[in-house]
Amino acid sequence: MAKTGKRALVHQVRAFLHRRTASRAKDIWKPFKPRSRLLHRSLREVRFVDKLALEEPEGGAISTEEVAENLDVTRQAVDLRRQKGQLVAWRTSEKRWRFPVWQFGSDGRPLAGLSECIAATELDNEWNAMIFFLSPAESLGGLRPLDLLRDGRVSQAVAYAERYDRHGA
Repeated sequence: MAKTGKRALVHQVRAFLHRRTASRAKDIWKPFKPRSRLLHRSLREVRFVDKLALEEPEGGAISTEEVAENLDVTRQAVDLRRQKGQLVAWRTSEKRWRFPVWQFGSDGRPLAGLSECIAATELDNEWNAMIFFLSPAESLGGLRPLDLLRDGRVSQAVAYAERYDRHGA
């Protein structure tokens, strides 16, 4: 595939990702059934780049130990909160959990309404949760659910999360 073709594919996939909702994210790659090894490798690279793009916005991420220190709890308590869907995290290739900084307020505590949104969406993996919180929504006037939580508009964020899960808001 020519370099221009690869760039076009990346642009097309990113545009497609932007339009799609996380509730259907597991089907996201079906329209791009790879017909060649090179195309398949290109799609893997795009997925990797998009994951990196999700890891870095809004201040990056912190470790389980840092979250535990901020919340004044044990590492095990942080892990339990993650397992219960009260915190957003992703697992690194070294099998360590990283917690996006954007989910915490200036006091180091999780934003009000975060766990309610996570529960309402019932997303099937950590990447979908990150896509949900960081993606602007047309029905929210271009705002992201994260923006609503930061503004204290918890009920509006939760209502959007409920629609998102059922209808792809």
